[in-house]
Amino acid sequence: MSPNNKHLFLIFLIVLFTLIARNIYLRYKRKKIKGKFTNEKDKIENLIKSSPIPLFIYDNKNVLYKTNEKGRILKAKLNNLVWDQLNFELNKLLTNGLDTGEAIVTIEEITINLNLTSIGKSNKLIWVQDLSQLISQQKKEKELHELLDQSYEIAKLGTYEYQLINGKDIEMQSISKLTLEILGLSEEDESFDFNVENIFDKTNLKIFQNLIYTHLNCDTYFNQEFKIKNLNKESKWIRVIGKVQGDLQNKVKVKGIIQDLTLEKKLMNTLISGLEKEKEINKMKTNLVSMTSHEFRTPLSIAMSSLDLLTSYLPYIENENIRSAYNSHTKRINQQIKRLVFLLDDILILERTSFTDIKLKIELINLNELFEELKNEISPILGIEQKIIIKNIGIEKPIQGDKVLVHHLFHNLLNNAVKYSNKDIIVTLMFSNKISVSIKDFGLGISEKDKGKIFDFFYRGQNTSEVKGTGLGLVLVKEIIKKLNYKLSFESKLNEGSNFKVFIPNNHTINQNNIQYMRIPQKT
Repeated sequence: MSPNNKHLFLIFLIVLFTLIARNIYLRYKRKKIKGKFTNEKDKIENLIKSSPIPLFIYDNKNVLYKTNEKGRILKAKLNNLVWDQLNFELNKLLTNGLDTGEAIVTIEEITINLNLTSIGKSNKLIWVQDLSQLISQQKKEKELHELLDQSYEIAKLGTYEYQLINGKDIEMQSISKLTLEILGLSEEDESFDFNVENIFDKTNLKIFQNLIYTHLNCDTYFNQEFKIKNLNKESKWIRVIGKVQGDLQNKVKVKGIIQDLTLEKKLMNTLISGLEKEKEINKMKTNLVSMTSHEFRTPLSIAMSSLDLLTSYLPYIENENIRSAYNSHTKRINQQIKRLVFLLDDILILERTSFTDIKLKIELINLNELFEELKNEISPILGIEQKIIIKNIGIEKPIQGDKVLVHHLFHNLLNNAVKYSNKDIIVTLMFSNKISVSIKDFGLGISEKDKGKIFDFFYRGQNTSEVKGTGLGLVLVKEIIKKLNYKLSFESKLNEGSNFKVFIPNNHTINQNNIQYMRIPQKT
C-alpha cells in the first residue's frame, strides 16, 4: 500500500471511530435525559397524588386532563352553577399568558383561592384553597368582638391594664373608652397620667393596695366594689376586677375590667327605700285591720251576750205565737252575728296570708276530728234532708299545718258546698303516699266561663246571685293553699255539682325560715 493510501485509510479510521464515539455519547445522553425526565414525571405524579389540597393540571390548550382525589372531591362538592363560574375564572387565569398567577373567587357563600404554576413548557398546574371556613371563622370572630363590645357597653364594663413600678408609680398600658369615662379622663388625653390616690380615699386606697398584695401571682381574680370621686369630681360606684402578676421589687402588672355600678346602686337604693315604705304601709294596714277587727268584736260579743240573755227569757213568754216569732228572730240574729264574726276572721286571715314574712304555727292535725268540728259548725245552715257524709280510705294519719289556716281552708270549701247545693255533701279523706281531701257537692256547679275567675277578689258566678256570699271565700282558700304549700284542683259541671280536692304531701313540712308567727283569734 502506497503511503498516500495508508494516510487516507488512517483518516478514514479516525473519522469512523469519531462517529462511533459520538453516536455512543449521544445514545448515553439521550438515555440519561429520558431517565431524568421519567424521574421528574414520577415526582410530579407522586406530588399530585399525595397533595392534601385540590390540584388541576391543564395542557398547552388549557384543557383539563388530570386532577387528584382532593380535586375530584371539591368538584363533586360544588354544584354545577358554582363549578361553571369557577371554571370561568380558571380560564381567565390560564389565558393571561403568565407562568404564575393568583385569583380569589367568591361564589355565593364559597370563597376559593386559585394559584397558577407552570410545569415544564406545556403544562400548567392550578392548586386550589377553600377559604370559606377561614373567612366564616373570621366573620364569627368579628361578630363576637362586636357583641363583646356591645356587652361591655350595656354592662358598663371598661377594660384596663397598668403597671406598678417599685410598688408606687403607675404606668398605664392600655385603657378602654368606657374606663376613661368612668375615671373622668378625656379621650383626647393620651398620657393617661393619673394616680389612684386621686380617686380613692385613704380607706379604699388601703383596701385596693391589699388586694394587689394578696392576689399577686395568684390564679384567682380580685373583685371589689368601691365608692369613688373621679377626676371630674363625680361620685361613682365601681366594681374593680383584676389579676395581678409580677414582682413587687420591680414591676407588677394589673389587668382586668372596671364596671360602673352607679345607676345600679341608685336603683337598688330606690328599691330598698320603696320596700321599707311598703313595709311601713303594710304594718299600718295590719294594725288597722287588727284594731278594726277588735273594735268590731267587742260590740258583737256584747250583742251575742245580750241575745243569749234574751233567749233565756223565752220559756216565760206565755203566748205561743209570740214565743215562736221571738225564737225565730233570735235565731236569725244569732246566725248573722256568727256570719259577721266569721267574715271578720276571713278578712284578718286574708290580710295576713298576703305577707311572706308571716310565720305559721305548725302542729299535727287529725282530719277526722277537724271535719267533725266543721260539721257541727255548719249544721245550722244544712237543709232539712241535707247531710255531710265523711268517708275514709286508707290508714288514718295526722297532717302537718297551721291549725287555724287549715280550719278556715276546709270551712270555706265545706261552707260553699252546702250553700250551693241542697243535696248531701260527700267528704272523702284519702290516706296514702299523698293525703288528699275531696269535698263533693251535687249543686249549681260552675260554668266554663266562670272557672277561670272564681279565685278573683269579690267575683261571684252568674248562677249564684240568689245565694248570699262575699266573693272572698275562694280567694282565701287560694292564699292558704299557697301559704301551706298544698295543692288544689277542682272539677265542675253546670247544674251537676263541683268537686274540690286538696292534696297534702305525706310527712309534710313547711319552710319557716322567712316567716313570723301569727295568731288568729278564734271565733266567738
